[in-house]
Order: sequence, then C-alpha cells, then structure tokens
Amino acid sequence: LVYLGIVGIVDPPRDEAAAAIAEAHQAGIRVIMITGDHPRTAARIGAQLGIGDGTSDAVTGRELSAMSDAEFAAAVEENDVFARVIPEHKLRIVEALQARGQVVAMTGDGVNDAPALKQADIGVAMGITGTDVTKDAADMILLDDNFATIVGAVGEGRVVFDNVRKFIRNILSGNLAEVAIMVLGPLAGMPIPLLPLQILWLNLVTDGLPAMAFAVEPPEPGVMRRPPTPLGESLLGADRGARIARRPLRHPALEVGQVLARRGHRCTLVVHQQVDHATARQVSGRADLLGTVHAQATAFENEGGFTERLYRIRSQKRAAGAAPTPPTKSAPTTKK
Repeated sequence: LVYLGIVGIVDPPRDEAAAAIAEAHQAGIRVIMITGDHPRTAARIGAQLGIGDGTSDAVTGRELSAMSDAEFAAAVEENDVFARVIPEHKLRIVEALQARGQVVAMTGDGVNDAPALKQADIGVAMGITGTDVTKDAADMILLDDNFATIVGAVGEGRVVFDNVRKFIRNILSGNLAEVAIMVLGPLAGMPIPLLPLQILWLNLVTDGLPAMAFAVEPPEPGVMRRPPTPLGESLLGADRGARIARRPLRHPALEVGQVLARRGHRCTLVVHQQVDHATARQVSGRADLLGTVHAQATAFENEGGFTERLYRIRSQKRAAGAAPTPPTKSAPTTKK
C-alpha cells in the first residue's frame, strides 16, 4: 500500500440554524443538543450554533451513567451539549427537565429516539430522514427537517395564543360593562339604560364583529423576545382577570350617576366598549389607554352628549341652507 493522503468529510450546520437558535434564546427557549458524535465534535458544532459555552467538551453518556439521580439532574441543568449517549440517556434527560416543571420538545429521526419522543410533551419527528417508528411515536412531523421551521412555528403559536386572549378579554370586559350598567341603573332609581334592541345591537355590532377581527391580528412587536407563558397561568393572563372585573366598575358603571339622565348616555357605553376593544389588544405593558379616552369621552358628554351635539349640527346646517328672505318693497312715492 502507498500512502496518498487523508480525506476529511464535514457535515456543516445549515446557514439559518444559528440564527434560529439565537431567536429561540431571545424567546426564552433553551436549546439542548444530544448527539452520538464524538464529544469534541459535538462541542465544536455546538459552539458554532451558539449552544453551550464552547470552552469545554460535551457531557458523555459514560459520565451520565456513572451519576446519581441528583447529579444527573444537576448535569442536565448546567450543560447543553451531550454526546455518545444511548436511548436511555435521552429518555432520562427529558424526564429530568420535566421534573423541573419545564415543557420539553424533543426532535429525532432514528428508532433510538422514539422513547424520548414519546415521553416529551411535544415529540417532533423528521419528515425526510425520520423512520416510520419515529414518526409514529411523535406528536408532529417536520416536513423539511429544518430547525428554523420549529422556531417559526413557535412564533405563530404565540400569535394565535395572544389573539385568543384578546378575544376573551374583549368579550368579557364588554359584557361585564353591559351587566354593570343594567344593574346599577335601576338600583339608582333611574329608567332602564338600554332597551332589548339596543343590547342586541351592542352584542352583534360592537362586540361580535370587533372580536372576530382579533382572530387575524398581526403579531405584536417583540413576540419572540419575551419569555414563554408560565405553566398554570390563566388564559386571561397574570392579574388580567381582576383588571377585567374592575374595568366596568371603573368606567361605564360609574357613568350611570352622571350620564344616565342625559340623552347621550347610550353613546357613552358604546364609546367605552370601543375603548375596551383597544385595551384588549394589550398583551404586555400597563399603559392605561382606557383612562385617556375616558377623559375624552367625559369631556364629550359635558358638551351635551351625542344627541344634543347632533341636534346642534343639524340645526346649523338647516340655518345655513335656508332660503334668503326676499327684501320688502317700499311704497312708491309720488311728487306733487
């Protein structure tokens, strides 16, 4: 034999993989690499992608087998790159993460990945290189085998979740306002604020149509730059339930005493409901948009309300469009 040289084969990461992993980190998603490659190879690839610190080798399957349960859990918490692992190690890694209350999504393409995919909260099988066993064990199949697609799906899922929250907040706040004003009005000795036909109009037009529009709301800025929703958090969001319950008491219901006796009180409820549509769109932040528009609505009512203002406008138009009065003719004079 004659020595001619050495041929090296490199399987580089995809160009978009590093950017997708960086976006996942911004969204509060931890990315862990579990591979059967050599520890140094795994650490090098991980450093290129932004997984791990790149200064130490990956944790090997032999090291994991020698650890106790407590040491294993600590290793999973402190390290992001694991190499030379067996199917049992993958399963234990998923279980250790779930034991800490984390939601785990596991990707895989081989038969040895099936147990971990089955245990994970979301098992993702590769659609191109994945085996039939892996696809059967997974919850979903990634058709293009691209990690960037997973990150994009996370962003779409957050948009859908945000829109569902907006829809529910809008419906609850609007209906609570109607109930509050209908209950407090008679208790204050005033006539019924809203007639049945007006309530039907509010439910169909000012509640139904805007709420349906929330389903096609575009993504909010920074949707992938905020942490995931904590497990067990209400669908309304942290502290949102109490804020929704206080909103009709702070605004439309308290307007009964000062506005209900005016002819424009029905417009006030509609104005506040439109403000509710705007505040329901707030997913993060505590800007009190409702307070600003509430002041504008109160100033509008102080000018006489919607009905009086409309009557003045019509009267001005009629006065401007009235025919001019013909001049009176003076009596003819005769000269003597």
